[in-house]
Amino acid sequence: MQFVVTEWEIYSLIKDPLSLGIIGIAEVIPALSFALIAGHYVDRLEKRGLLMKCVLGFLSISTGCSRSS
Repeated sequence: MQFVVTEWEIYSLIKDPLSLGIIGIAEVIPALSFALIAGHYVDRLEKRGLLMKCVLGFLSISTGCSRSS
């Protein structure tokens, strides 16, 4: 949902489809780059604690993004 909101806001401000493509690439490249590393950590660490850290990270990022607008 954050991906769609980000793209929506950028398009409403700039009205340039190329900027949407650049944002898409900027979000996909790190996700693919860290997929193997994340898989390794998920296999080795405790799942419940790792899930809680990820949820808290997403919550803090979402809160930071909503306060900046």
